[in-house]
Amino acid sequence: MDADSGSAPGGGGLLLRGWLAGVVVAALVQGAAVWLASWPAFDGRFAGPDAHMRLLRILECAGDGCPGGVFPRSNAPFGEVLHWPHLLDWLILALAAPLRIWSSWSEAVVTAGYLVGPVLEMAALAVALLGARVLVARPAWAFAAVFLATQFWVAWAFAPARPDHHGLQALFFLAAVTSAARLLAGPPSRSVEAWVGASVAGGLWVSVEGLVTVTVPLLVLGLRWLVSGDREWAWSNTRVVLWASVVLGVAVVFDPPEAGRLAVVYDRVSVAHMAMMVGATVLWAGLARLQLRGGIPGRTAAVLLGLALTGALLAWLFPGLPRGPLTDVDPRIIPIWLLTVAEYVPLLARPNPSALIQGLAPVLLALPVAALGVVRGDDGRRWAWGLVAGCLVWFSVLGLVHGSRWAYYIQSVLPLAYCGLLDLLLRWASGVTGAMWRAAAQVGVA
Repeated sequence: MDADSGSAPGGGGLLLRGWLAGVVVAALVQGAAVWLASWPAFDGRFAGPDAHMRLLRILECAGDGCPGGVFPRSNAPFGEVLHWPHLLDWLILALAAPLRIWSSWSEAVVTAGYLVGPVLEMAALAVALLGARVLVARPAWAFAAVFLATQFWVAWAFAPARPDHHGLQALFFLAAVTSAARLLAGPPSRSVEAWVGASVAGGLWVSVEGLVTVTVPLLVLGLRWLVSGDREWAWSNTRVVLWASVVLGVAVVFDPPEAGRLAVVYDRVSVAHMAMMVGATVLWAGLARLQLRGGIPGRTAAVLLGLALTGALLAWLFPGLPRGPLTDVDPRIIPIWLLTVAEYVPLLARPNPSALIQGLAPVLLALPVAALGVVRGDDGRRWAWGLVAGCLVWFSVLGLVHGSRWAYYIQSVLPLAYCGLLDLLLRWASGVTGAMWRAAAQVGVA
């Protein structure tokens, strides 16, 4: 499964055609869902309370209409502070701005709420193509956008009726995986490192569930150094987490918690999460400077010691950080609230097996393809395919035992494996066809 270099003649045209095909298929899938499954779209309805709350916050709180961040329409008459970051709000406002030419403020915001999901999906289609081009040769990688557009849970994340954080979170996750794959497949690149760091930080900015989604890309990048011992990879990882620290710093300055820029909260991005990336930057910079001996065991010991010291310092400064975003939630609320929401119920505990089949059955096809890429790829692409395989395993396990919502991320990386499978089929068909032509030629000569 050789990758396309990206510089071959016609590569840009193939990328555009692949993206346009993905857009057409995405439009057909979303249209069919609206027509056949009655998904809301441009009819005044939205899916779930989060979407309504998001748009109402924009309409009522833009321009400091909610002093202290207190949203009066929720938990009336006392109000409620919505801890969601404002990155998605700003994107919706940007889409609404040109619509003000012919519509009112509220109409423009509501229309932008319907548009934001499809706009993010079109960006995700392009990201999937760029990631697949790193892993497989043409023309197989050109189908990545089509494969992504046909994934049900991906379509639901980007549905017009869902102006919530899930679509933006999925886009940042896919960008982090594909840019990390590109970094792993080739020599360290400063521009790709910036993309990886910004994507990792973007996922954390949108939602702290990004702490889970970025684990695999950062872990595989670390393993690349651990196995090779090349100091340049240690410096590369330093620059990745440095970029993540910078972007999270921007988030804390321009989109701080309602209590202030220095407020420590754990259910949304704050100085605690920025400090975590700063600690990772210091750790990697230290590892890059050390002249470590003893091969892989020596490097492993150094990493474990550094992680222990960094983790202990962060836990002392931010005691709630190890417990995650539910630190300040009363434990009595969790079984009443979270465990009654379908996406928080593990796939193994769901009464209907359809979610288990839909979520994990494709992994049985995709994981062997990724494993074959690990075995047959060259050094760089072997690591990139290892990243794909790691994502499939990581989110399958989380979906089975922790919450079915983690299985949604599987469908974001499935298109990469499907492109690998298509590449194998095309190579096999080419070999069979070539053999048939050779046999026919020999018969003709005889």
